[in-house]
Amino acid sequence: MTSNGFKIKCFTCDNEFTFGPNIYDGKHINIYDIDICNNCYISNHDGWSPLHEEKILNHIKNKNMSVPERNTRDLLPIN
Repeated sequence: MTSNGFKIKCFTCDNEFTFGPNIYDGKHINIYDIDICNNCYISNHDGWSPLHEEKILNHIKNKNMSVPERNTRDLLPIN
């Protein structure tokens, strides 16, 4: 923890970002139980890029979670 919050590693890009209090440089994605940086969130706002699908699907399988229904672009939804 830093004086401005916790350092968290982004699930998709592995970069560290600050997460609270008062500084939120990322988001927690509840349906996947992952934390991602704002850059990855913005880059995938309309659904997860196919570049990240394998990692996300493996995570879902390892956590015994259900695979969410794909969106109209045939991408896994980001939230």
